[in-house]
Amino acid sequence: MSELKNKITRKYLIALIIVGLLDTVSFTALLLAINFNKDNAYLVNISGRQRMLSQRITLILNQIENSDKEDNSNLIEEAQNNIDLFENSHAILTGRSTEQSPHISKEILSFYFDENGLDNAVKYFISRARQILREKTHQPEHRIGLAEFSEFTKGDLLKRLDDAVLRFEERSNNLNRLLVYIEVCIYFISFINLGFILKLLFIPMRNDILKREEELGEFIQKLKQEGEYKSMFLANMGHELRTPLNGILGVTDLIQDTQLSKEQIKLTRIIEESGHNLLHIVDDILDLTKLEMGQVKLNESDFFPEVIISQLSQVYKLEAAKKNLDFEWENINLPPILIGDEIKIKQVFKNLLNNAIKFTRKGGVKVVTEFNKTTNEFIAKIHDTGIGIEHEKLELIFDPFKQADSSTTRLFGGTGLGLSISKQIVTAMRGSLTVASQPEVGTTFTFTIPLRTNHSAQSFPVEEENENQVLLEGDILLIDPNEISQNHLTRIITRQGPLVESALSLKVANRLLSTRVYQIVFISVSENHDEISDSLHGFLEQIPQSTKVYLMATTSDLNLAEKVKNRIEDILVIPIQKKKMIKLLEKNLLS
Repeated sequence: MSELKNKITRKYLIALIIVGLLDTVSFTALLLAINFNKDNAYLVNISGRQRMLSQRITLILNQIENSDKEDNSNLIEEAQNNIDLFENSHAILTGRSTEQSPHISKEILSFYFDENGLDNAVKYFISRARQILREKTHQPEHRIGLAEFSEFTKGDLLKRLDDAVLRFEERSNNLNRLLVYIEVCIYFISFINLGFILKLLFIPMRNDILKREEELGEFIQKLKQEGEYKSMFLANMGHELRTPLNGILGVTDLIQDTQLSKEQIKLTRIIEESGHNLLHIVDDILDLTKLEMGQVKLNESDFFPEVIISQLSQVYKLEAAKKNLDFEWENINLPPILIGDEIKIKQVFKNLLNNAIKFTRKGGVKVVTEFNKTTNEFIAKIHDTGIGIEHEKLELIFDPFKQADSSTTRLFGGTGLGLSISKQIVTAMRGSLTVASQPEVGTTFTFTIPLRTNHSAQSFPVEEENENQVLLEGDILLIDPNEISQNHLTRIITRQGPLVESALSLKVANRLLSTRVYQIVFISVSENHDEISDSLHGFLEQIPQSTKVYLMATTSDLNLAEKVKNRIEDILVIPIQKKKMIKLLEKNLLS
């Protein structure tokens, strides 16, 4: 890039130098022509004046001759002055003047001294005029024939002076024609120069720039493809990691239901906590990948904001209590039902609340949620009394894989993806996420999302808890291509009483549907994504309307699940917690 920059700079300098030289030559030629014209105009003026003075002197001498006055001193003085001026003009025109005067060409000098004999005629005129004036002044009785002098002046001298004026005028016209010729030449040279600059400098330079732009475009395209490959790799790797993780968490959950010693309970809890932490990291990577690839779509539907808040509040009160932190949640003017993407709103809350509790050592966390009826905006503020963030690093925290200070990664852990994901989700919802913070005082995150209200309902549902476990009856079809996950869910369901038929694919499940009517069908879409995407619609049409259908999907597969939401009861986000599965079974089979 620096080589191209230097090359372009050199070509620009060459072009500027050529243009500068051309302008200098043009200006110099024009200046010389103007000076020549100025000098020539001066000489034309002098020669014209000389012609006029010859007639003036002759006229004054005749006036003196014919005057009856005794005192003609004024006329005599005027005649003397005119003769002196005439002589001075001749000295200038012949190059004899001691004063600074224009350069007289050899052509003009030849005209004066050789060709026309004007120099001798002028000298004769001056001497005779002085002689006549002197005789008139001193010897009035002796007069030279003034008539003969006048005849010479009006005849021979005047003709020669006229020739001199014409010669100077012709020279001036020649200079004017030369000036026009020079300007025309400069004009054409300028065009030739521009063509030269265009062909030898700018066209190659343009080709260089276009070539570099093409190379840059190819490089950007390559980077884009590499980014897509990276995102695809991360997405595939995320799925590959999620599958065994779900198996580990599922088996751990089942182990915890067996008879364990205190040490075993402690170890299984460590496994469970570590597994959930790793699963959270994988989920963050998958979410960021989908956001960068532009594959995230908003799934808007009615939801109950107070239910979400109640669920989150219960979870994070326990998390805060583990660190001896206060936790408070205040609601202001929340409507019963809002229309939006419930899952993504909960994800933003979780990311911000996880950060708030993680970076707070003492004090507590307070959440304020409200709905602005004027602007139809849902506003949430999450305030903590944690370590805070320096002002110059506030924008940095929204970049992927970055935290305000690298030491926070070592002290508190985390990938630095949560805030970036939250920012992109809120932006996709046409909202905003802002932060205000002061080191060692605390941080406040505020996100604002435009949401519509649904006034058709005035209250939110309250889940009824079944304190006494009752064995449930029913037939359930479980379709999951992952055997570990399938075994885990089968154990959870069968322990509640229902019979479970399992299938690894929709093709096998189709055969099972023809033999029996199931109360519930669970379909996992987290693996064999392409196969399920192509055949899911046809499979759902084979299921009786009385059968409840639930899709089990990861957060990255929700777009596929959204396409068939009109035929399913709900979308269960993997990993499915045992308590949630039991409540779902009770809801559908208790009756």
